Amino acid sequence: MAAFQGSRQGVNFSKPEDLVGIPYVEYGQDCRIGLDCWSLVALVYGWYGVVMPPRPSAAVPISYCDSGLAEHGWHSVNKAERMDMVCFRSVSGQAQHVGIYLGYERVLHTTSKTGVCILPLNVPWRRHITGVYRHETVWLAEAQRRVSAHNSQ
Repeated sequence: MAAFQGSRQGVNFSKPEDLVGIPYVEYGQDCRIGLDCWSLVALVYGWYGVVMPPRPSAAVPISYCDSGLAEHGWHSVNKAERMDMVCFRSVSGQAQHVGIYLGYERVLHTTSKTGVCILPLNVPWRRHITGVYRHETVWLAEAQRRVSAHNSQ
């Protein structure tokens, strides 16, 4: 995965899964100290050159996921593919959490209990998804990675 080779904020990586274990810090923006969910997705998408919109607030309104992200090159999709952003709602209906779909029904995310981890999208979590969003730059890079991987077999 050429898009991920290197280092950012002093952390070496070759794929998003390498970030597992980084602690959760509320409003954290430094992966050496800890990240919150918005900063985690901003870090990963930054590897593709995508600048995330500013963090809207602690609780992201569902309307922001639909309109606020669209202003920054994101669009809603019906079926998640690797590296799409997934927004989750709380019981109150606010889209309060984001993660990155890794494929195979798994999402990279971070919580205060686990830090950065991989979440299986089982039934309880699936019910809380408010939307899946794709950025064309990321999608094209992933498509190119898949073609390169296929051609090297």
